[in-house]
Amino acid sequence: MNLKSIWSVLEKAYEPIDKHVMMSVMESASALSLPPDWFNWAAAGLIFGAQPISIGPYMHLFPYGLARVTEDGFASAAKQGYLIADMKGGYRLSDIGANIVQQLNQTADASVAQLQPMPAEHLQRLVDYFLRLADASFAAPEPSGKWLCSYKRNNMNPGKDASLPRQFIYYFDQVAAYRDDAYVALWQAHQVEGHAWNTLDRLYKGGALTFDGLYEKLKAWDVPQEVYAQDVQELIQRGWIKEKSGEYQITPAGKQVREDVEVMTEHNFFIRWTCLNETEQEDLLSLATQLRDGRLNSKE
Repeated sequence: MNLKSIWSVLEKAYEPIDKHVMMSVMESASALSLPPDWFNWAAAGLIFGAQPISIGPYMHLFPYGLARVTEDGFASAAKQGYLIADMKGGYRLSDIGANIVQQLNQTADASVAQLQPMPAEHLQRLVDYFLRLADASFAAPEPSGKWLCSYKRNNMNPGKDASLPRQFIYYFDQVAAYRDDAYVALWQAHQVEGHAWNTLDRLYKGGALTFDGLYEKLKAWDVPQEVYAQDVQELIQRGWIKEKSGEYQITPAGKQVREDVEVMTEHNFFIRWTCLNETEQEDLLSLATQLRDGRLNSKE
């Protein structure tokens, strides 16, 4: 079986489910009149659970941003009463913040519980496959630091009584997070910052770009423009990109580095799928295709 093709179908099948949940959460955030910068601290509160929210682990989970910008965001959330500084360089949710995170999480659970993306017995089979894939990924020796996978596994369990669509999200997110962890570990081995690697990745995917065009594709990560200007110079020094006629483009060396990381990521990711035999992989593809081609019908 072509496991990459199965994963591609699964990603496409998951997209509308994820979009449905996010729209419900965004509507809830709007109803709660949350400030524009609510997402980062709320996501941190959800992912960290009862553990302290600290910058180091947060940057392991979300490595493409900038630590000082994240710290400023958490400090702002503390001033607004959503977080409380613990005097050890970390934060925890205040009662107000915890209540908001709980409401957002309940909104997500309720919205997805109403979905009927496929017959229940088929969705149960899909959940069972992803439970096995999640367990195999978590037990894998590489990478040694499964940051995102571990946090999602340990702190975001919806409970045994959760709806089947919610269970599917839980296990799918773990498997996807494991792939992210594998990818991050490989590019970090090149001793490059996440925002610099992200710059290389945009040029790998987007072709030649002016600096303004490049920044337009990167600004969602809230990294200051001057930091990306420094990243461009570092990547030029490494021989991974070059500038020509006011545009930046990836070099053959940079393309090779990026592709080597992708190839090894795919290897480390899909080798865990051997926990499913060929017949089960074929069934997984059939279920994934059914989920992709179906509609997100609601019980209501």
